[in-house]
Amino acid sequence: QNSGQKKLFIINEDWFGDDIMFLRYISIIKGYGFKISLSAHKNIINLLKTSPYLDDVEVNSKFSNKSILEHDFKTNLMSLPYILSEKTNFIPKPLPLNLNEQKILLKKNLTKLVNEKKYKIGLSWRGNPSHERDKIRSIPVQFLSKIFKEFEKCKFFVIQKKLDPMEINFLSNFKNVINCDDYLDDFSETAMLVSKMNQIISVDTVLAHLSGSIGIPTNLLLPKIPDWRWGLSGDSTDWYPSVLIFRQSSIDCWENVLEKLSSNLSKSF
Repeated sequence: QNSGQKKLFIINEDWFGDDIMFLRYISIIKGYGFKISLSAHKNIINLLKTSPYLDDVEVNSKFSNKSILEHDFKTNLMSLPYILSEKTNFIPKPLPLNLNEQKILLKKNLTKLVNEKKYKIGLSWRGNPSHERDKIRSIPVQFLSKIFKEFEKCKFFVIQKKLDPMEINFLSNFKNVINCDDYLDDFSETAMLVSKMNQIISVDTVLAHLSGSIGIPTNLLLPKIPDWRWGLSGDSTDWYPSVLIFRQSSIDCWENVLEKLSSNLSKSF
């Protein structure tokens, strides 16, 4: 039943990855005629507005209580698959992002590095430390030294924020690793950088959702007991066709994951 112009307020999730993952359901909700408002963190709004799915959606980081109360319905973003479960028995395609190089400008130094004719791999080995599952999903950066050395002809672009002094010092030992922290101020810039990569290596964090949505080949490194969305087995996911999953064979054992990652990267050369 079409709801006419009933107003729906969608509350975003705590993590950017969830926003990117579940906003794909907006296209289905819009088909029922709702006028939609979406709350989102200010740092991701510019990226979300590149999606045609949100062309006629009001996206803002702050809404007044009066404005929120004027909506007929309210729901959390991650509730949409459940709400729509009786109407849909499929996972929609990832959120489309139309990244315009004329509007999203990378800083000059980063643009120069990206334009070098070398194989480019984006990288994230840990997520937000305040995440309740961060200790099991993140990898000590030292574990990646073998990858950096084995593929020394590649350029590795570190696509994550707030590196600590130990990590920065460690990465300085590798001439083929570029810390992009200072180059990225807005999440739309992060997306533009990701779109320039040949491949992505990521643990279970926002980078995997971003590269999966853009369609960049993504190597997703998962713990033995992963987050629910990735299931307990298999090397692919219906959420993102471009993602290839590498799973721990036992708890806290990243060695086998990195060995399989190395073998897969070797196929690209």
